Amino acid sequence: MKKIKYKAWDIKIKKIYQVFKINFVDKLAFCGLYWHRYQDTALGEQEVILVQNTCLHDKDRKEIYHKDIMKWGNYKFTVEWDNKNGCWYGSPFIDNDIRGILSASSFRESYNIGNEFEKRNS
Repeated sequence: MKKIKYKAWDIKIKKIYQVFKINFVDKLAFCGLYWHRYQDTALGEQEVILVQNTCLHDKDRKEIYHKDIMKWGNYKFTVEWDNKNGCWYGSPFIDNDIRGILSASSFRESYNIGNEFEKRNS
């Protein structure tokens, strides 16, 4: 069984961090030196957004995470989770004219060019 990895997007600092530990009871993620809240609770507001590793790799063998932006030929798509079918898929990115969605098998022929959070905030 593969270990599920996470990264965290810091909402205020606008930076991605590696997550080392998650406390699901208190809704906290340990990123570097501090614990950060990943969901609003009575104790405080959300500080980070967790993104899960898909266990898939791109053409350069780079790990792919939820909300990563992939380039396939001239098209860009965002990695999303399909709750209904229980699988990862590529959703057309904002500046695309591509129609439909791409299956996870297309990820192996794509390049990881960033993530939705960094592109939205650059």
